[in-house]
Amino acid sequence: MATELERGRRSRSSAFGIFTCIDLKTGNRQWRGGRYGKGQVLLLEDSGLLLIAAEDGRVVLVRADSNEPIEVDSFKALEGKTWSHLHLSGPEPA
Repeated sequence: MATELERGRRSRSSAFGIFTCIDLKTGNRQWRGGRYGKGQVLLLEDSGLLLIAAEDGRVVLVRADSNEPIEVDSFKALEGKTWSHLHLSGPEPA
């Protein structure tokens, strides 16, 4: 299943720390929502999810959807502010 990101859309954090989805073909904003500060994000391609490490130490899973920001789950991973880059490790895909 192709995610909306693979179909020409992209999500990113704005200068004000509000997550934003922009259509790359038109430049139009699709939606704006979710306050993650100056966090980091990874696309988990096989699942169609975005893994966000928020500035306040939360880890958030957001569905990669161009219609609306849908938080699937979240938890507090670190205390205080963090700007660390995300890294996933595990077995190689088959």
